[in-house]
Amino acid sequence: MGLFGRKQTPEMLYQQALVDQYAYAYQQMGMPAADARKEATEFVQAGVAEVASRGWQTQPANYGDILLSEERNNKDLAASLNKRREDGVTDEDIRWWWNMPPLERVLIEKSDELNRMTAFMSCLKQGMDGADAAKAAFKANPHYGELTDGDDPDRPIPIELK
Repeated sequence: MGLFGRKQTPEMLYQQALVDQYAYAYQQMGMPAADARKEATEFVQAGVAEVASRGWQTQPANYGDILLSEERNNKDLAASLNKRREDGVTDEDIRWWWNMPPLERVLIEKSDELNRMTAFMSCLKQGMDGADAAKAAFKANPHYGELTDGDDPDRPIPIELK
């Protein structure tokens, strides 16, 4: 039973476990326990909202396996997966990333964004101008995301390679 006798759902327990995990990580970085718990709670809540905004809350378990099995029947999906494969993504990478629960995928993406922003701010504090700070931040923290057309060496890396 949860607080005030309310039964906690598996989703609530899962989210609480993620809060615990991130709070612990924040504490290991030197954040006081109360602040770490507050930040972790807000971080996970933002992730839940992002999952909903992407429409991923109803995504089935083992979605990566589903994508791979549907590939032969869906030309657009096959083209998307083949484009990723051209950048080095394997079927195992697709399974690893897309079989992960949507909330965990979003939190990993949000952690990456936070790491890049922290690196960028650190570079600015060291006296770099904005352009140089951005280059340094992205060099240390690659940008994962949707593939774009072209040969731009600074285009996003497929998220499955995380």
